[in-house]
Amino acid sequence: MIRNVLRDKPPLSRDSCCVRFFGLEKCSFLSIISTILLPSIIAAATIILSEHQSNLAQKNREKDIDLARQQREQDFDLANRTRVQTHELEENRRRQDRELANEMRVQDLLIANNIRQDGIVSTFIRETSELLIRQNFSLDFYNRMMVLRPKILTVFRQLDDPKRKYFVIQFLHESRLIVTGKNPLDMTGVDLTGVDFSSPFRRDDRRSRMWHISLVGAIIVNASFVSRDIRHCNFTETFADGANFTASILFDVLFYQASLRSATFFNAGFSTSEFMGADLTGADLRGLYTGIPDFDRDPFPFIGAILPDGRKLKGQNLIVAGNAEKVTTGFDCFNFERKPSLGDILPFWIRENDKVITMPYGMDEVRKGCYFTAKPSQNFSRIYQLIDMKRYSKIIQYGEAYFKFQAYIRSPRNTRSCAFFEYMDEKHVRLGNLSLSNENKNGSTQTDVIHIHQSTRYMEVQLIFEPNHNNSLTQITMMDDIEFRLVSLRG
Repeated sequence: MIRNVLRDKPPLSRDSCCVRFFGLEKCSFLSIISTILLPSIIAAATIILSEHQSNLAQKNREKDIDLARQQREQDFDLANRTRVQTHELEENRRRQDRELANEMRVQDLLIANNIRQDGIVSTFIRETSELLIRQNFSLDFYNRMMVLRPKILTVFRQLDDPKRKYFVIQFLHESRLIVTGKNPLDMTGVDLTGVDFSSPFRRDDRRSRMWHISLVGAIIVNASFVSRDIRHCNFTETFADGANFTASILFDVLFYQASLRSATFFNAGFSTSEFMGADLTGADLRGLYTGIPDFDRDPFPFIGAILPDGRKLKGQNLIVAGNAEKVTTGFDCFNFERKPSLGDILPFWIRENDKVITMPYGMDEVRKGCYFTAKPSQNFSRIYQLIDMKRYSKIIQYGEAYFKFQAYIRSPRNTRSCAFFEYMDEKHVRLGNLSLSNENKNGSTQTDVIHIHQSTRYMEVQLIFEPNHNNSLTQITMMDDIEFRLVSLRG
């Protein structure tokens, strides 16, 4: 039915759908609008799309530029790293080449130096052996001092290897050229710094023996004598700072005037060895198996030496009872009420008669105690004592021993009273003498230092008083504080 209605409805005419806008029909207006807007929309879309594509292209271009820049930077960094690595590799190679060249040069120099030093040692041993054979192993003074000593000094100056120096010393020792008691060569100035004389064996092993060697005056700084059995050797005046004698045996070794600063004697023993005048500043004397020496009780081996604590040890007075009050008996030297009797005995002194006595100083005297004097007598009065010098025989025979003689003396003018010292040899043959006197009523201490004869074995000390016919204090001779002691090894 609907279909029928629609079919029966009459069609619209053209004029019936045309509504006018702005004097135009609706269809024309729409046609015009569509004609204008569509290109505009298309143009706008085209412009927007073009702008977007342009921005996208710009971004892509910037990204490409950034990527290209990063790539260039990476390439540049890589090139730099490659160049640096190449330079480092080349520098390392050049350095290795230089080091290798230096090592080869040093090795070549070392080989050449070893060959040269072996030649020096061989030539020295050959020439010295030929000289000994020509001289029938008995060198005179000329060959010792004018030929061999300069040669030795030259050889040791050319050698810088401590082992070769040790071999040369061993050759000289076994050739009996530096044997103590056999007119050894003078080794003064021979440089043995750092030479290793130590033994790998125990010190009581015979292979550790180092006997009868003379290194007088040699330079043995920082040398090592560890575990050595050193006997009857002479290290007099050696420069041995820092030398190491750890666990060594030092029997009858002389270190007169040696410089032993900071030397080590740990766990060593020096029976009958002597260090007179040596410098032991800072030396290590700990652990001596013979015990640390009592310097105050028995200073003999160290007289004149500078001890580890810096003290310089003074020699003992060899005169027994040289101080009058120490030998006075029968009265008190400091009690002026008591007087001496004729029976006074002077211990340790031998009196020819009973005239020599001790008397106290007067109350008005500056000195206190007692003094030696003689009672009135028609003859000379004398007391004396004999001093055994055998213990000092080595240092006396060394020829540089200086002794001090000292006495307080007060005597009248033109007196013949004196303290008289006379030294003798083994058979008591008189070798020389020294007297101390003072013709001064005020009294004073008289001192003299002398270099005694090398053959001296005994010393006789005499207090001689001339005849005195009255007992006036102004006419008697007073003597006191008699001393005789070793003071140094040099004048």
